[in-house]
Amino acid sequence: MSLKTAANKIFAPIVAEYGFTQNHGFELGDSEVQFYNEDGSINITISKETFRPLKQHTLIVEYYMPRIDHPGSDGLSASLFAPEFGLDVGPFYMNQAELESKLKQIAEATVKNVLPYLSRRAQFLVWPTNEMDKLLSEGPIEQAEAFAERHGLSMQEEKENWIRLEEILLELRGEDELRRKDTFFQNLEEVMAAAAYLGEIKRRFGRHPSQWKWIEETYLSNGEEIKSMYFGLEYYGMGTSEVTGFLFGFWNNYPEIPCARISPDLLYE
Repeated sequence: MSLKTAANKIFAPIVAEYGFTQNHGFELGDSEVQFYNEDGSINITISKETFRPLKQHTLIVEYYMPRIDHPGSDGLSASLFAPEFGLDVGPFYMNQAELESKLKQIAEATVKNVLPYLSRRAQFLVWPTNEMDKLLSEGPIEQAEAFAERHGLSMQEEKENWIRLEEILLELRGEDELRRKDTFFQNLEEVMAAAAYLGEIKRRFGRHPSQWKWIEETYLSNGEEIKSMYFGLEYYGMGTSEVTGFLFGFWNNYPEIPCARISPDLLYE
């Protein structure tokens, strides 16, 4: 039984209760199957990779949601979710029985835990805005130093600073999941100061020299050329970094996505 056949036989009936049907718009081949829900707000992609000569397969399940008032889509891999979501089944399978077992477990966890969470998540997700970039651009070094002084942080690349920074953000965010967006904007200046602190440590101690700067980028979206501008770090001859991305990832995703933590490793790509 191919991946597509197994997905249609095992995965499809379970997610069908949430209005998901397989996409038949184009032929994806056996290595990928896509399911879309009725209103198009979530699509689930199931694919595999095969490692030869071991004949070991990797099962990949991803959830995609269009970004509200923002180009592109927001993607989350099943492998990123915390164990309590019930998706922690391991990506590898060696035979058909293992594939079918994993598909069934992932489908049930998707319906029971993931889809309700994704529906809630759409209500509290925060995306960067021009207002945020403007706040960040107003003396980022001074903002970083003032933030460190207010919260007893040092301007050093110390693990204790990242732990305390996460604690500060969680205190600002509060415990109510559905109020994450509200509390973000209620504390916007302080959150941007936290972003300035994060970026300034990165600027001072990163492996490559960089500077704070307004950065303009051009990209294609649905065949249309889009220009965007943000305030971040420009590395001399090494590209750019939108430092707020680390902070947004943590605010939006932690603890549901454990790897969204602010890690020192992420500061020195």
